[in-house]
Order: sequence, then C-alpha cells, then structure tokens
Amino acid sequence: MLTAGLGALGKQDTVRPSALDFIARNELGGTGNILLSTADAVADRASRLTGGPGIEARSPGEASNIPVIGGLVGRVVRGQGGQELETARQNTLTDSANRALQQAGVNYRPSAVTNQIEGIPLKQDEQRYFQQQANRLTDNEIQKLIRSSRWEKLSRDEKETEIRRAVDDARADAADATLKTIPGSEQRRRMREEANKP
Repeated sequence: MLTAGLGALGKQDTVRPSALDFIARNELGGTGNILLSTADAVADRASRLTGGPGIEARSPGEASNIPVIGGLVGRVVRGQGGQELETARQNTLTDSANRALQQAGVNYRPSAVTNQIEGIPLKQDEQRYFQQQANRLTDNEIQKLIRSSRWEKLSRDEKETEIRRAVDDARADAADATLKTIPGSEQRRRMREEANKP
C-alpha cells in the first residue's frame, strides 16, 4: 500500500508535504506519527539553535509545511512547547528576585505576558519566546535595581513603583525582540486577519 502511494506521488511534478504526512500517518499508523513528531522536534530545535523562535506546532491533522520532517514531531513539540510556555508563565520572577521583593515588603508580582503584541496575535512558540525574554529581562532589571545604592533609601511604595517601571521596560524590550522574529509581511497579514474577524 505504501509503495503504491509513493508510486502515485512520484508521477507528480511536486510532492506536497501534506501528502507525505498523510502516508506516514495512515500507512504507518502509530510509528508514522512518532516519526512525524520526531522530525518536527528536530526542525524546531534547529530553528532555535540558529536564533529563531522555533517552529509553530501544528494542530492535530493540520498539514505540515516541511516535507516528511513536517509531521514527525508535532505532537512532542506541542506538548513540550506548551509545557515550556506554562512554566515560563508561572515563573515570571526568579527565586532570588522573589526573595528580594518579599524582604522589601513589595507584594507586586508581574503577571504573564499577553498572547499578542501591538494587536498582532502570537503563535505558541512566539508566546513562549516572548514570556521567556520578558522573564529574563525582568530579572536583569530587578537585580540591577535591588543592588543599586538607592534601593535601600526608597520607601516600600517607591520600591514597588520602581519595580513596576522595571517590569514595563523589560516587557517592552521583550516585545521588540519577539516582533523582530516575525517578518513584517506576516505581522501585517495577522493584523488584517484580526481586523476582519467578526
């Protein structure tokens, strides 16, 4: 059956990645799904190693845009990417930053970032990147602030105001970094799509 399917595909000028995914899923069953998931994970990792935000995990049944590699790892990446995003959302501050704020009597803790920037909806991998960058930059800003000579001279309310300002600055930088990973044409396409939603 697989041979017949590949033979039929060979008669075409181009082989669509979704056709290869279909063959792998339907002819190889669970093994095909594992292979497709593995390939997506490899492609995601390669993208991140070269400075990109990774590949967008596909919804179940969604066609891949990467031949064969496309589907192999989608399920693993979705699970792993979603877990990484959730972890980043739950840990917006490091333990040391949390302790410093507790010692200063500051109750404010930053919430998770939004799933869009300037009206541009973010894909899961972009949300994860945005949150991780925001967390890292927030921690840098808070550590600089609490180590500064003026920190101890501030009242509790002034410390909270300074922390909020540091978080806002860090998030703005994280948003800029995230938008730089999305081509301008793609940003415009998503904004148009959002504007046309009922």
